[in-house]
Amino acid sequence: MPGVILGLDIGERYISAVRIKGGLRGLEPLGWGHVNLGAGEDPAGALGRLAGQLDLSGDMALVSLPPCLFSFRNVSLPFQDLKKIRQALPFELESMVARPIEEMIVGFCAYDRNAGSKILAALLPKEVISRYLMSLKAAGIDPDVITIGWLPVLSRLIKRPATPENGLLLELGTDRTTLYGFSNKKVALIRDLSPVLPKPSYHGLSDSRLSVPPKTEDGLAGFLDSLVKEVAATLHSFTSQQGSRTVPERLFLAGPGANYPGVFEHVYKTTGILCEKVDSETYEDLWLRSNRQTMPEVAGMLGAFALAAWEARKAGDLNFRKQGFELERDRLGIRRNALRTGIAIGVVVSLFSANLWVEYSFLKKKYDRLGEGISEIYRQSFPNAKRIVDPLQQMKVAINEAARARGSTGGVSGHPVIEIMMDLSKRIAPSVEMRIARLLVDQDSVRITGRTDTFNTVNIIKGQLEPSDFYTSVTISSATLDQSGKGVQFELNLQRARR
Repeated sequence: MPGVILGLDIGERYISAVRIKGGLRGLEPLGWGHVNLGAGEDPAGALGRLAGQLDLSGDMALVSLPPCLFSFRNVSLPFQDLKKIRQALPFELESMVARPIEEMIVGFCAYDRNAGSKILAALLPKEVISRYLMSLKAAGIDPDVITIGWLPVLSRLIKRPATPENGLLLELGTDRTTLYGFSNKKVALIRDLSPVLPKPSYHGLSDSRLSVPPKTEDGLAGFLDSLVKEVAATLHSFTSQQGSRTVPERLFLAGPGANYPGVFEHVYKTTGILCEKVDSETYEDLWLRSNRQTMPEVAGMLGAFALAAWEARKAGDLNFRKQGFELERDRLGIRRNALRTGIAIGVVVSLFSANLWVEYSFLKKKYDRLGEGISEIYRQSFPNAKRIVDPLQQMKVAINEAARARGSTGGVSGHPVIEIMMDLSKRIAPSVEMRIARLLVDQDSVRITGRTDTFNTVNIIKGQLEPSDFYTSVTISSATLDQSGKGVQFELNLQRARR
């Protein structure tokens, strides 16, 4: 979770904001603020006043807009794949809305995918989100999420283990009442209702009286009767359209109207549904990390607190930053906090350097072990060696010297000795009477000393060796009669050819 999160709840007549710090120890409130929004007032002006109460910067911003700006439709599609739903839903909704579908951003939640999909679709005009984004950016806010009203409040309620599978949330605002319904613990219904709370001695919310109940009950009973009837009619229409008989198991009441005296008793008496108030106890995990005495009563702050504590990914397809209004990011994906980005890059570089050092140390140890092994082999092979500097090179030199000492240096000046002997045996005919007394091979020549029967045989031997490409020349160095006078001693000098 990002470090500092800003939750900004924009209503019709107010703007509330909460900053929360997320970390390994959980969530911790950093501050909150609330301002009234005049009729027809540009939100940019109210945001400017709010900035005087609260720092509006953060690593992530989540914004909710009034439900009255959206259009809601419940539809059914014959498939369950979310990708197919995203592709087909705009065409399904095209005949259900008053303006061209190209001018709307479409969001949805699939709350029943057993046989096909039952879907709550929400549509927001592009001109509306464009106008709000301009006001937000003028205040230095570029939100990651734009969603619907108190949807995060409902999401937090649904997440609780004690919350039943099906139920309703009524946001009793000072200027509008909104109904949120959930089925199978997924949002299934959002509707604006016409009954409006009777005005107490003050209008709207004030900074000092966010949750103070009114001192009058004038018109309250009539309001509640109208509200219950409209809720019943809305549920009847919803269940008839969906072909289900889902009955709400719990009715949650929230907002300033939930503080009116007698509200819970009247609603329970007329509906028979167990009622529960949504208040500060819903955010007990936040209070534990702060001074409880300093926290505000949250009747008018509930939406902002829920937004700040909401995980952005939970918005899913009900995040309206899409279809041309995606969050702008720079090419490296680095967002607002350059210090955090620098720290992250520093950590990556440090880990990379540490990895290189570990790899270098491992290879160096391996190289040292190989060097020690080569030195040991050199000592065993040449025990007379006294000084070892470069064992591999010294071993090559010693092997070459040993090879030359054994007459095996043919690779330097010509063919090896064994090949020379094979060539001599092949070229001198078997019928020639000859006995070799000495064969001396050096780098440049081959000298043959032997005995044969006649001087003519010496010439024959010379003639048989001359065609060989092993030698550049064949010379008779000497030829004399032996002491018995019956044979000839000779010596041939063969100049070796280089390869």
